[in-house]
Amino acid sequence: SNALSSSSCSKLLESPKRYQNSLKNDYGETQALRDGWLFHCKILEPEKWKDVHFIDVASRNSKVYKEALSTHEKVYTMKEKFNAEDLSEIVLGNTKCLEMLKGARTEVPVIGEIFNMPFRAKADILGGEYIVDLKTTSGDLQKFRYSADKWNYDMQMYIYCTLFNISYKNFTFVVVDKLSKALGIFECSKEFYQSGKFKTKQAVKIYKSFFIDKVKPIQEFYIYSVL
Repeated sequence: SNALSSSSCSKLLESPKRYQNSLKNDYGETQALRDGWLFHCKILEPEKWKDVHFIDVASRNSKVYKEALSTHEKVYTMKEKFNAEDLSEIVLGNTKCLEMLKGARTEVPVIGEIFNMPFRAKADILGGEYIVDLKTTSGDLQKFRYSADKWNYDMQMYIYCTLFNISYKNFTFVVVDKLSKALGIFECSKEFYQSGKFKTKQAVKIYKSFFIDKVKPIQEFYIYSVL
């Protein structure tokens, strides 16, 4: 599909080359992606959790693991299972988080237009007037505001709010620190929303000039700054 998403926009902001490579190469699952998927699954799609095949092996390179892959779609290790259960318990054990989940829909896809370009997104938790996005982090929750900028969570929030037609005031990040097992609940400011909008605009601009209008070859792209 040619719709942009917050992750493709993040790649565009790094460089058009990075985005282009991602279209050609599927780099497979990183451990972080696997852990993230299981964590989301346990909280948001408990019915899918039942279909995950868990096996007690030390490594995914083992013969037993590879054999299981030929008969099951989703195969994870027991270590990954306990890890996801631990982290999801932090969310599911919290009253405020449970309130956000109550009556809400989960994993809700949407397609729409932003700056005249098709975009797609999927909300973790969509209530009547609000969105909650689940994240995990490794390290200090106090530093989440810096990771939020680094990983372009502001851009993700802007894209989701626009596509789902929801105010930035009603977008919440629920974050679990994998190391300290602490829970963070972060709301978003107007500045955060504006910076997300600015980044999205930049990404669309890069996409249009290098992939649609092809004004210049990709080699001509550079990031300019004065230190």
